[in-house]
Amino acid sequence: MVDWYILDENKNPVKAKDFMEYANWSSDGNRIVEQTDIGNVKVSTVFLGLDHSFTKGVVILFETMVFGGEADEYQQRYQTWKEAVKGHKYACRMVLKTFALEPDKLQKVVIESLRKRIS
Repeated sequence: MVDWYILDENKNPVKAKDFMEYANWSSDGNRIVEQTDIGNVKVSTVFLGLDHSFTKGVVILFETMVFGGEADEYQQRYQTWKEAVKGHKYACRMVLKTFALEPDKLQKVVIESLRKRIS
């Protein structure tokens, strides 16, 4: 049997009664921890709802992935919301460092990010 999880009001994982409870809960967009666009790269951290440790013991329910750029397909998984937020920030810094290798690219990324924030 597969255990599905949802987050309580404090962002702590709790077992769902069944798949339907998870499905109804996740349909509200509650799964997104953070998503950040850095130029043409997306850093996405989400609550998975299904244990991805695939073993007995520690439950792994959060994941950060990078889509695009030098760090494309980077992936890291976590046990808690707090770890996931920290991991998301780490992945964003890692992506920014890849742009910093080429100052023109970094300048373009910073300008694009500022434009998005003020529009």
